[in-house]
Formats: sequence, structure tokens, C-alpha cells
Amino acid sequence: MKLTCKYSSTVSNGKPSKPVQVQIGFCRRDSTLQMHIVSKMKKEKLCVTSTNIKKIHDKFKAKGKATIEFKNPDYAIMIADASATELDKALRVIAMVARGGKAESIDAELSSILPTMKPKDLKIKESITDIDDYPKKDGFSASLIELSINTYKMTGVDIRWFALKHLTKLDLSHNKLGKMDEFEWKKFNKISSLHL
Repeated sequence: MKLTCKYSSTVSNGKPSKPVQVQIGFCRRDSTLQMHIVSKMKKEKLCVTSTNIKKIHDKFKAKGKATIEFKNPDYAIMIADASATELDKALRVIAMVARGGKAESIDAELSSILPTMKPKDLKIKESITDIDDYPKKDGFSASLIELSINTYKMTGVDIRWFALKHLTKLDLSHNKLGKMDEFEWKKFNKISSLHL
């Protein structure tokens, strides 16, 4: 699971940053839970520990909103426009860590509600230069913003490109696409945010 939402942050008594669309994923490293926050502009990693969570404001979680305050650094993140169900799951794991939950319990909770989270799911840029490295079964990360395929062997369109909702840059130079008909080229219009 990835939590797709609007995200902004602020330091203590500071002005919140401009909300941006992000995907938040979770994984556990040793005794800490890590939040991976990925947007078009940057990647951010926050450690969630029982000693680092100051407060979780979840009064409006049913509306897809929450705020999480951290102690060190004195920092708060604001989440909005999230799926209420997914946000509830994420907040449940964070609260479990904040209460000092046992690693086994946290792992079990993560496994039950976040079973599909893999490192590739957080990838926002991918470059493929060898046709043997082209994803056959696993597909592409849904978080991709930039995709470069320069294999000198690509001859057609892969419909999986059109499922990449955040893709804004697609580089297909150094391939054999010149033989595609007009219908094949029109498929590129289905990538809504792609800059041609």
C-alpha cells in the first residue's frame, strides 16, 4: 500500500510549505519505522520512533486529513486528500510505534495492511538502456515521473506506460519507433500529464 495524498510540512511555529501531491510508503528498519515520502520534486525519509512522535492529530481522518508532530527535529507534517481507509491504516501503524509497540507486532501489522510495498514502488525515475532489463512481469513503479527507454530495439508501444498516472517525461530516443502507424502514435495522448 502507498498512501497517495497532499502533503505539507512545517518547523515549529513556522509557515507550512505549499501542499504537494505525494506518495507515502512505510517500512521498518531495525527498531524504527520509516516513512518514505515521494513527490515530483524530492524524496524525503522520516524516522518514526516512540521517542520521536510528539502527537498524532487524527480528528479528521474520516475526511482524509491528519497531522503528525515530531520532537526531533521539531517538525510537523500535514496530510490531506487521502483515502480515509488508507490513512486510518497508516495512522494505526504510526500510533503503534509511538506507544512503543513490539517489533513483532509492528511487523505483523505492516504485513497485514501494507503487503505490496516494495522498494521499486517508490522509484520516481527509471532509465533502461538494455532490452534485457526491460520489465516483463513486474511492470513499472506507479510513482514514476520520468521514464527513459533507450535500448535501440523498442519497436512499439507498451500499454503499461499509460497506467503511469504521474509520468511527465517519457524518453524513447534511440529506438526503432519510426515504423509505427498513426494509431500507435495517438496512444500517447492517453498519458494525461506527459509533456510532448
